[in-house]
Amino acid sequence: SLANTMRQLPETFDDLCINITEVGEDAGTLDSSLSTLADFRERSLAVKGRIGTILIYPAIVLTTAMVASFFLMTFVVPKILEPLIEQGQALPWATRVVKSTSDFLLTWGWIGLIVVPLIVMGLMLYIRTKKGRWNYDQFILRLPVVGDLARKQAIVQIAIIISTLLKSGIVFL
Repeated sequence: SLANTMRQLPETFDDLCINITEVGEDAGTLDSSLSTLADFRERSLAVKGRIGTILIYPAIVLTTAMVASFFLMTFVVPKILEPLIEQGQALPWATRVVKSTSDFLLTWGWIGLIVVPLIVMGLMLYIRTKKGRWNYDQFILRLPVVGDLARKQAIVQIAIIISTLLKSGIVFL
């Protein structure tokens, strides 16, 4: 059957596609089941596209801020503080904190370029595990805007499954 063939390609077809196809095959309404599934996928992709577009601007601003901060702390701050240090005067507490941060970045900043990508890759591998996926989903559901969207998406998915099942003639007792 088509559903069994789809099961052999889990990287291409998710459980929703396979189960809707299987229900459509069993009930003899494969064409309407696949049409409903296609409509759902199109709406899901449109929502994901809008969310992606919305998140591009904050990502650009955050990246620019981090690069600018790194540049300021490693190139500008040392040049500004050099004359103050040469005068031998005691630096205020806030200036000492900025200098210490700058010195740390100059000495150990290269480690961040190695450690941060490793942490990101580790998190991505962790999310692929069952427990990691559970924790990631819990985290997403707790986020203010994204969590609400994820809940609504799940509710829509459940409604489409129930709708497809009812159209296929499967009755719930």
